[in-house]
Amino acid sequence: MFLETLVDFVTVHKEDLQDWLFLLLTQLLKKMGADLLGSVQAKVQKALDVTRESFPFDQQFNILMRFIVDQTQTPNLKVKVAILKYIESLARQMDPTDFVNSSETRLAVSRIITWTTEPKSSDVRKVRQH
Repeated sequence: MFLETLVDFVTVHKEDLQDWLFLLLTQLLKKMGADLLGSVQAKVQKALDVTRESFPFDQQFNILMRFIVDQTQTPNLKVKVAILKYIESLARQMDPTDFVNSSETRLAVSRIITWTTEPKSSDVRKVRQH
């Protein structure tokens, strides 16, 4: 029930939620790392899809880079896979000028490369190959 309401809320109020995007995006990605029933996972994915469509791509990209380099975050493998899939989908829709070559972005790319070399990261490596 909450996730359906969240989707509607984001769709209707996206213009007023810019300051809330970091929390929304990171919490949905973390939720994808939990052991969820298939129906709940589909609802979280729908909320992520609506989020991606509702906010500026460059703002989402910057939030993802900041989240990846945040030392206080220790995402599990499912969250890493969700982040990589989200970035892949987002990057396909972005204009080349939306990408910022910042130290934060370079550090995030380096961290993603590290994720793909971790011994238990076969699912992360599968996403990398796409």
